[in-house]
Amino acid sequence: MASYIHIGGMIEKLLDDQHRTKRDLGLDLGMSQSNVVYLTKRESIDVQTLHKIGNNLKYNFWKHFPIDDGASADAKVSEREKQVSAEKDKVIAELNAKLAEKDNVIEDLKRDLVKQENDFLKEINSLLKKK
Repeated sequence: MASYIHIGGMIEKLLDDQHRTKRDLGLDLGMSQSNVVYLTKRESIDVQTLHKIGNNLKYNFWKHFPIDDGASADAKVSEREKQVSAEKDKVIAELNAKLAEKDNVIEDLKRDLVKQENDFLKEINSLLKKK
């Protein structure tokens, strides 16, 4: 959030930067010079008056008072969700690769078993023929 801001001091600095007097601002806003002096001594000013002063000085005071609407927190959560999802996808891909490898090993073992079975059957048949 914004650090401490003395709004009256900011108005006074803007007047100095623009080479204007408090009397000039007072005339433009329809208030007395003493009222402008009072405003420059204040730490805070009501919104409507600050809006009028900002328009007159062509300065956006609101940029010093950002509102946390939670969008940045949502973006962080969303980014974290993307990271977690990517990690899950990676783990799933690794497990699928291991599973495919195990399936290949099982198929090889089945073939070997069928071959052994055939060899045993051939041997049994040959023994039966000899009898």
